[in-house]
Amino acid sequence: MVSLAVFVLLALFHVLIAQPARPSLFSTPFAFENLNSQPPYEYGPSIITENGVFYQFYCSPGSGDPNGAWDYIRMTTSTDGQNWTPPVVALSPQTPYETNSVCDPSVIKFHGVYFLYHTCINSNANPPDGYTNNRICLAVADSITGPYHPHPTPIIQDLNCPKDPNTAYCVGQPSAVAVNDTVYLFYTNQYPGDGGPNGGLVLLSVSQDGVNFKPANGRQNPSYPQRCVDVKYDLRHNQFIMVQGDVGGPNITWSVSEDGLHFAKYDTDFRINTNPNLPSGGTNNNPGIAGLPDGTMGDGMTWIGYGSSYTTGWGDWHMFRSQMISHVEDSACNECTQNTCDWACQQGSRSMMGYCGYPYSHDGERCCVCVPWQQTTCAACESVGCVAGCIGAGYSGGICGKPGSTNPSQCCSCF
Repeated sequence: MVSLAVFVLLALFHVLIAQPARPSLFSTPFAFENLNSQPPYEYGPSIITENGVFYQFYCSPGSGDPNGAWDYIRMTTSTDGQNWTPPVVALSPQTPYETNSVCDPSVIKFHGVYFLYHTCINSNANPPDGYTNNRICLAVADSITGPYHPHPTPIIQDLNCPKDPNTAYCVGQPSAVAVNDTVYLFYTNQYPGDGGPNGGLVLLSVSQDGVNFKPANGRQNPSYPQRCVDVKYDLRHNQFIMVQGDVGGPNITWSVSEDGLHFAKYDTDFRINTNPNLPSGGTNNNPGIAGLPDGTMGDGMTWIGYGSSYTTGWGDWHMFRSQMISHVEDSACNECTQNTCDWACQQGSRSMMGYCGYPYSHDGERCCVCVPWQQTTCAACESVGCVAGCIGAGYSGGICGKPGSTNPSQCCSCF
């Protein structure tokens, strides 16, 4: 029989595991992003910095779609994180599982290939399996700008969730991070009756190839109890950091985890400082954290983009930006560099990453420490990228399977 003292110790140990300590965090609102040719709404960004350029993918209207699709995923670029090029369509519905919408993008580079995870739905055009609610689909590319080629079938779904999208959201809103050669995919799973204020849970699945996923937890032990999240991994502090915000409210909250399974509890006292001129009844929603192509960050200094109301109308959201620094004591280089140390170290189109070397410095020469960004490639044996090569061989895509190989017949692993 377990003694009371042992029981208490076990309970305390569980609390310590389930509730990681929060670091210091500073945030401040900046401004609406200067996006040219803006559609009526933008939200749910996935933000990558590569070779000194920010790439932002986000959900936007499917205006003019021949099949009446609601949403397209568009992409825009920026050299400073505030002034952006006119958006171009990165992905439109292409498979019978996504006739109505492709939305909620999460883009990472894994084994030399760009994976664009996204919510997909076909609610009225007879999907192959008859399931008409949300799930997660995938498109892959050899270049961050595309073209993105769709994987033929969904990669994560919950066919036990009601098929009527008016009853429950079910599965979607992915957020991917590649750490130690594993893809961590966080996503919403929402059933009727899930508690608010942002009804739905965040679950985690993992993969070694970016396509075939295994659940790491379930609805009984979710990673987080509120939906609509984006997650990055802070390499300096070995910690996942999450931001969360649903279309139903004004708060963008944040949390952290050591393992991706146990995040600090949802608490609106821990929120990001957002748009100070939000219209009455407006929302800040579906945030995304700027990071390296694989979903990591050099340290805790970054910024987030999110849909923010510009009128009182529902769905009238443009992209707003707030600065965010976690672990302020050693990551606050915001006075000596713009944006992030990753971005600063990539100036001159360098494949680098960085971290704050001189916190609170005002001197651009004494600011960030730059180091090479380690990535897996098959450049030595590719005449074309692994996606194009595998599609040419009759597959739907592929990744660099044997980094460093010089044998073209062996370097790519096709799927």
